Amino acid sequence: MKKKKLKIWSMNESDMIRMLKEMASELREVKLELMRLRNETRERGISTKFLKMREACDYLHISRATMQKRISSGEITFASKNGGSYLFPEEKLKAYASGMA
Repeated sequence: MKKKKLKIWSMNESDMIRMLKEMASELREVKLELMRLRNETRERGISTKFLKMREACDYLHISRATMQKRISSGEITFASKNGGSYLFPEEKLKAYASGMA
């Protein structure tokens, strides 16, 4: 999806309605894609478990500071930010750990 800069304060009513309809259409597309992915995940039996920062650090036997350095340097690319904290897919963390040995 393309990021758009909106100038809603200078829009007239018909432009706002058109913009809202476009946004609703894009949201429907996202919803359909999420439903498709959810179904595909169920069919494959994929169950992704995520670990929090402390759990991931414990799993790798490293400090939080070391984990932060590895994320910042790009060594660990699979961490995703959820609000102010990171989540780590368990399977990717296991694969990473097996490469450390």
